[in-house]
Amino acid sequence: MIGFAANATRTFTVSGIQYSTADTYNGLCTANKYVGTGTTVSIPTAVTNPDDSKIYRVNQIGYQFAKGNTKITSVEVLWGTTIILNEAFANCTALTKVNLPSSCTSFYQHIFEGCSKLEYIAYAGTKLPNQSYDTNFPSTKCKLYMPRTSTVTSADVQAAYGYQNISAFEKNNIPYDFYYGSNNVSIKAITDGAYTSYTGDGLASKELDITIVNAYPQGTGSVSLNAAASFTASGTTPKLKYVAIGPYAFDSKTALTSINTTNATYLKTIGDGAFRNCTALTTATIKAETIGASAFSGCTALNSITLAEGVKTLGSGIIRGTAVTSLKLPASLESFG
Repeated sequence: MIGFAANATRTFTVSGIQYSTADTYNGLCTANKYVGTGTTVSIPTAVTNPDDSKIYRVNQIGYQFAKGNTKITSVEVLWGTTIILNEAFANCTALTKVNLPSSCTSFYQHIFEGCSKLEYIAYAGTKLPNQSYDTNFPSTKCKLYMPRTSTVTSADVQAAYGYQNISAFEKNNIPYDFYYGSNNVSIKAITDGAYTSYTGDGLASKELDITIVNAYPQGTGSVSLNAAASFTASGTTPKLKYVAIGPYAFDSKTALTSINTTNATYLKTIGDGAFRNCTALTTATIKAETIGASAFSGCTALNSITLAEGVKTLGSGIIRGTAVTSLKLPASLESFG
């Protein structure tokens, strides 16, 4: 089967990436074409369209996204992308390393064909992605890294359709979506039942601000955030502070039954639509300075929202489509809607 990017009627460009979307807003977009000049490409979880200020979640990388680019040396895809379409990075002759999230479960034809300098692909999933053809990886030496928690073996890789050209398979001590180089780090950790993200310099033991970018997809029913997340990586334990829950971070997580952020001491912002369409959510106890528009819209079972002192701004439509009949506003509130 040959895959192609969905027909789209609108495009917009942010940070060197052209995105395509359907004419009717559905909250999704394709990273359609790399038009930047940099050596590092980072595909985000979500992006804001500057034309309409709406937020779109990136769910696939398009056909021939960066084909033939001779400058790109590294590619990082943040959690959320599920599909990489045909020839996305084919003939990127300077490409040496690729970091892929566990959400990416389908590869199409000739994705990395002709990437003669590709050294490794680090994939944070615990199972091998589905492949449509056996020519996705170059015939030159290319390693495949997966988390140590994965049950995949070298024999599995060699036997799997589409992985015959992998020169070596290794498991790293990476029990979460977490990639790092000599000078920078990008972390995706499963902490407090949610994915968290930080990108910056080094894994020093300094305090790092982090944002929940997408809820743990198989998460437990109840999520209560602590003041900070902590985990050990490469012998260090960074001090991580929750500062934000990103837009649509828990969108449509139908296993979620309750959320409590009162112990997340540093939490400042809950993004637009953060808990939208969590249809099993019944209670929410929230402390954050800003709660974005439509934060709880479509949570049909939600009958109780408690806003703690410290909430200053409430966006419009936060309880639209819920079972909440009354909402007590804290004295700290400065603006609503």
